[in-house]
Amino acid sequence: MMMPLALAAGLSLCAPAARAQDIPENNWPTSMTVHFIMHHQSVRLPPGFLLNMEGIHREITRELWFIADGMQSEKIDFYLYPDRASYLAGSFHPPSWSAGRSESRGYPRPKKVFVTYDGARKELIKHELTHLFFAAYWKRPDMAPPPIWLNEGLAVTMEGKHTPVVRPIPMRDFLNTAPQTDDPASRVNDWYAQAGSVTNFLRKSRPSYHFKGLLEALRDGEPLVDALRHAYGFHSIEDFEKAWKSYAAIGLERGAASAKAAP
Repeated sequence: MMMPLALAAGLSLCAPAARAQDIPENNWPTSMTVHFIMHHQSVRLPPGFLLNMEGIHREITRELWFIADGMQSEKIDFYLYPDRASYLAGSFHPPSWSAGRSESRGYPRPKKVFVTYDGARKELIKHELTHLFFAAYWKRPDMAPPPIWLNEGLAVTMEGKHTPVVRPIPMRDFLNTAPQTDDPASRVNDWYAQAGSVTNFLRKSRPSYHFKGLLEALRDGEPLVDALRHAYGFHSIEDFEKAWKSYAAIGLERGAASAKAAP
């Protein structure tokens, strides 16, 4: 027999409430926007949070219009913890040094997941969401994965900051390596700074169709040297490195000066 609605509501109020931290992420309260399914551990979201997230989504779409089509009809499962301690203790098991993580799993309709905590920087959110945009653009699992330096470099440029490259890594070494968990912080910082600088050069030194052409060629399986030649006219990695260093010379000089001035 169905229980009267008023009585059912009264009983639920009398039931002991589970602590927020004991409730599994998939049972958290949810809020929906055009592009996000917001799972939040707290009962309420921070004021203006939904509008801010949609604003960030629009910024990325406007800036990266050439890879954004795959994200316009997709919703991102966004899990928001109330603080960093809860985030680190959650079931996604993020690295202790991280402030957010993004994942794209499955095919042909991969589930896109973003996990962070209230108070995380806007730049971090833009960085991780850019990875999801890029994953939606790359799409098929039978393709070779995108170059790590390009994936990370694009996310770094979308943060809106330009870190000087103080200690340039030789281009061939840079393109074929990625930071390892046991690398010293200085090398990791150098690698990410260079990833952002090199990608910024590819995006900003020529009209946007050059960068778009490079991405399409790489996604279609062309080797990097061929893709660079077709999109930019570089005939070798050395030509690419020389052009990048010329474009970034002001930043390199300032970085070197800062390094010399440091105690």
